[in-house]
Amino acid sequence: MWFSVFLGIIFILEISAGIAAYVMQDGLRDVLEGRMRTMMSQYSTDSQVAETFDFIQQRLQCCGLESLTDWEGVTVEDEEPDYTQLPSSCCAQYGTGNQTGSCKLLYGNGCLARVEFILSESTVMLASAAFTLALLQLLGVVFACSLGRSIRYQKTWRERRRWELRERLVNSYTPIGQTDPKTTYPIIFMSGSKEADC
Repeated sequence: MWFSVFLGIIFILEISAGIAAYVMQDGLRDVLEGRMRTMMSQYSTDSQVAETFDFIQQRLQCCGLESLTDWEGVTVEDEEPDYTQLPSSCCAQYGTGNQTGSCKLLYGNGCLARVEFILSESTVMLASAAFTLALLQLLGVVFACSLGRSIRYQKTWRERRRWELRERLVNSYTPIGQTDPKTTYPIIFMSGSKEADC
């Protein structure tokens, strides 16, 4: 009983998670844009933010939010006030073949659309997985209830059978004085402590 109740609660939570993933998918772009703009503003002051943003730009082969012009006005350490310096992670190809040379080719696409695509695809996959698991757990609830009902039926049947056997034994018993003398034989009791003389 409790097993099916817990499975039912988990089922409801998984359905809720799946619905929330689909509903919140619409506001994903606004949340991402706000968070990524905050990360860009902290790029020069927080090394973990810089590493994270560099990782995103290198892996997704992108630069900035919408384009590389998003880095204008963002302070990158060791830069002159009126000069926009792009992070090294925006560079697609270096002139000398390593990252110490000058950048020959920059990533032109922004990261926001790519991150949004990855997260929206992940959201669809997670929601689909949640619905699939919820369906499997619904089957688990049905089977658990069926198993519980079967166990209760077997237990009731055994108890009924015991009761019938007990009633049959009690009702078939008759004291020795009330039995038919032709079929009743006397019982002779001999003590085993004394040896009988034969």
